[in-house]
Amino acid sequence: MTVNDSDEALVAQALVDRERFSELVARYQDRIYRLIYRMVGDREDSYDLTQGTFL
Repeated sequence: MTVNDSDEALVAQALVDRERFSELVARYQDRIYRLIYRMVGDREDSYDLTQGTFL
């Protein structure tokens, strides 16, 4: 992951390059999981919802 890549650039590149999509997931999955966990309070549901976010 290149720290200097903007989110917008990563999204544009992820449309054609799966590895770039993986970088987006790596960048945001923990933050999204924690947010969802605070909302639903269930670990398994939070994992499922986090995965659904990226689908």
